[in-house]
Amino acid sequence: MYKIAYNDGNRPPSAILEVESYAGPVPFELNLDASRSVDPDGDVLSYSWYVNDELLETTELPQYRHVIEEPGVYYVHLVVDDGNEGTANSGLSTIIAGNSRPKVDIALEGNQQFYFNNQPIRYTVHVEDLEDGSFEDGGLDESRLLVNTDYLTSFDQAATTLGHQEYIDPALEVEAIIGNNDCASCHKVDEPSIGPSYVDVAQKYKNDPNAETYLMDKIKNGGSGVWGEVAMSAHPDMNDSDLRKIANWIQSLAEEKTEVQSLARKGRIVPSREFQLTEGGTIVLKASYTDKGGPGTESLTGQQLVYLSGPVIFPHEATEVDGATAGSYEGNDFLALNNETARANLGSIDLTDVGQIEVTYVQIEEGEGATSIALHQGSPDGPVIGTGQTSNRGQAMAADVLRLKIDRESRQPYDQVWLVANRDGSSPAVVLVKLELSN
Repeated sequence: MYKIAYNDGNRPPSAILEVESYAGPVPFELNLDASRSVDPDGDVLSYSWYVNDELLETTELPQYRHVIEEPGVYYVHLVVDDGNEGTANSGLSTIIAGNSRPKVDIALEGNQQFYFNNQPIRYTVHVEDLEDGSFEDGGLDESRLLVNTDYLTSFDQAATTLGHQEYIDPALEVEAIIGNNDCASCHKVDEPSIGPSYVDVAQKYKNDPNAETYLMDKIKNGGSGVWGEVAMSAHPDMNDSDLRKIANWIQSLAEEKTEVQSLARKGRIVPSREFQLTEGGTIVLKASYTDKGGPGTESLTGQQLVYLSGPVIFPHEATEVDGATAGSYEGNDFLALNNETARANLGSIDLTDVGQIEVTYVQIEEGEGATSIALHQGSPDGPVIGTGQTSNRGQAMAADVLRLKIDRESRQPYDQVWLVANRDGSSPAVVLVKLELSN
């Protein structure tokens, strides 16, 4: 028998602020949403909305709209109150009014999903800026454009958000957070003050894998003895978002600053010449443009990232499967075709420029008989994209390849591609390993 005792008291709420848009021309409509803020005790919350530390209004509704009339940099935060002396403060959000973020687009010729080892990737970067114009009309400066590439040996390394990216200068955000606290009275960026410079702190912990966590804890809880006897004041009310921004900015001060060379706005990349390719690798093409800003406001950077995967599809990753199961043997993943008819949804596939697909399979037992493999558009019963057949006399536990020819009319993007396999009852069981696309 156990006895459970409860501690009386009020638990504080958590404040989560979401901003619809972080930049735009004036008058700028600022739409704020705190509906994801919660109170663990179920108390009714009130919401206090601040711009540049000035209270605009306290409301019972978690949405708020405010119009900014003058260009400038504004800092927005939220305080939620549970009515029982429990409050929480959101992190600062930086708003740029009077300037619109440039819209960056990377236009590719040919396949939009896969790269092919020796086939050039041809690209053109287009930028539209509401205030400054475009490259096509002569309003933009190419020296403000940065185009480069990266190669990820596995797609899991792509931790950034795909596509268009919002970017606010981290130093600008940290400046606002520090300005709202007492950090500037003890620390300077690159010279000692009462406490060490931020650069010295960055150098001290640049090789520490736990530096972010340590710095966040130090800022929040304070302490002494690391840099002398002068105590560092605690900041217990600073939320984790702001703590992390400061810690990451400090760490960035230890990074070597090297000038990044930009590729041309329009060009071509041959994967096999530029990278050491791997089967599951991904090419990242990145383009960013920083505008000139304007009177009373800051410049903004717009960017886009395009990811091109290696031309390999793994059937065990299919999202919908019937009559088959995913498995693994000695580190090799596969899709086992269990039933006489098996279906697997391979998802969206761009077959532009693809003339042939090689299906690697393994016959797992001795016997005669073939299995037909077909790719269908849209559904298991949709139009056939390509079809082939396994060997009649395959060797047990040996990898083999069947080739699906893709005619010119079928070389296009598809929202869904289904793999359908059919075998008669006497045919040996088969597992599918991968599909390799080639042109």
